[in-house]
Amino acid sequence: PFDLLRRQLLSVSSGPEAFLMLRQNFAKSLACLSISSYILGIGDRHLENFLLRQTDASLIPIDFGCSFGIGISMLIYPELIPFRFSRQLTSVLAPLDKHSGLLSHTMIQCMSALRNAESKELLLNTMEVFMNEKLLDWNSPGDAINEQEAESINQERPTVGPWSNITRFRFHVASAKLNGMHPISLLSAELKLREDGPRSSSFRYPYSPKVDDVLSVLEKHVRRQGSGSDPKLLLNLDPGEIMKTEDTKDNMEKLHITVPAQVQSLISLATDPCILMRQYAGLRTWI
Repeated sequence: PFDLLRRQLLSVSSGPEAFLMLRQNFAKSLACLSISSYILGIGDRHLENFLLRQTDASLIPIDFGCSFGIGISMLIYPELIPFRFSRQLTSVLAPLDKHSGLLSHTMIQCMSALRNAESKELLLNTMEVFMNEKLLDWNSPGDAINEQEAESINQERPTVGPWSNITRFRFHVASAKLNGMHPISLLSAELKLREDGPRSSSFRYPYSPKVDDVLSVLEKHVRRQGSGSDPKLLLNLDPGEIMKTEDTKDNMEKLHITVPAQVQSLISLATDPCILMRQYAGLRTWI
């Protein structure tokens, strides 16, 4: 059932007031988790990677093996959704929906807090530690069958462009998210990275989606939203531009949006059926 999680929370509630409190806690934790996952590029968000604390209905994420945007540029099936907002999660909010203040207001507050200059500096400095200490293999394809295949793919890595310093590129992507760059622009830039990457030759599978086809889907998505944004402009961002210094980014200011607009764009991207149906079947986005 699409509302199985809601039924579980109802069953452990002592009354209507208790359920409303659980629902509020659930919405706040889902909102903060979603925004944090987007900033850090955490993917592979199937339902098994969520734990639920039944005492207060708080969500606890697990398994961060697919982080810092690897799911977009390195997996055979690029992950297009910024976070998981499938029916099983959103049904808990009923009769409110995904655009209700219960959820979106908390997401706006969370994004505003992270985009604050002091918070941004702290977060980016922490990410620098991950890059310098090499605690995470930023370059390895997450779905390689074995170490031999991963090594073979890594040997194909280009020596020029963003792929020559992919760790720095992912750092700049996170920084761009905190600066308020449009999610569609960043997603399109990361998708274009696949064309020059070590798995660019059909990503070793004939049924891996082509970048141009995915960009066409994103263009249609932008037009359906009717936000007044120019799809051609949003999808024209080159991966190399993200790594430019702040002094040379004046022409990219038009891609930056307000916090409410950024949150609204993320929610629309995470719930668009045309986007969800193009995800890896293992994510089971229809649940």
